[in-house]
Amino acid sequence: MHLHGAKRQLLFTLDEKELAAKLAVQRREAGDKLDSWRLWAFNDLLPKNATPNVTNIVEAQNILDEHANNGWLKIWTLRSQLRIISIVILFVLAAIVALSAWAQLLTEKPEEGTWRLVLGVTLFGILGASFSGALAVADAKAKGRIPEQMVSNLITLMRLALGGASAIAAFCFLQAKMIQIAGASNTPGLLAVSFIAGFSEFLVITVARSFLARQGKSSPATRTEGTKLTESQSGKTG
Repeated sequence: MHLHGAKRQLLFTLDEKELAAKLAVQRREAGDKLDSWRLWAFNDLLPKNATPNVTNIVEAQNILDEHANNGWLKIWTLRSQLRIISIVILFVLAAIVALSAWAQLLTEKPEEGTWRLVLGVTLFGILGASFSGALAVADAKAKGRIPEQMVSNLITLMRLALGGASAIAAFCFLQAKMIQIAGASNTPGLLAVSFIAGFSEFLVITVARSFLARQGKSSPATRTEGTKLTESQSGKTG
């Protein structure tokens, strides 16, 4: 930003021919890079066939520089998110390897070593959320508005925590026999389900909504009571 500011100050030292050359370059750059209000403002400052004006050229260059600065700020924000995710992934992988070597996590049965299994489920949920977050950041490609991307650092951390919580919820659903998933009867299967739950929290949301829907359909007493109440009210009204 300081470099761009210094270059804009140097524009005041250009003569008429140099300003005309700079104006030609600016118009080409603006037509290729700018859109929306920046392009309209640029065209208002430097209309076609207008005499080069150093003040307007400097302000037009400020618009071009701001566009470039915003692009680099978006890249920096995405890099920050990827750094957070990479650190979490490395930490989780190290924890999984240590837990597997010390407690034989991947070979024990689900009913053995409950706290170790819950810890493994949580780690695999966070790992799935990290994998999903890395893919989302990679697909973003510096798109979106800057305020939204600045907030997304906090969202990234929250998403990792949500991945662990989703994995624990899926583990509880399986242990309570609320859902049945093929291959989830052993520890590797449970950890695989935990990874999927962390990767897509919508899996847990879908299961919860399905369970609530079944509970609503399996409570005829409530509907019968409501029907009787309606009939008595209609009798009183008659």
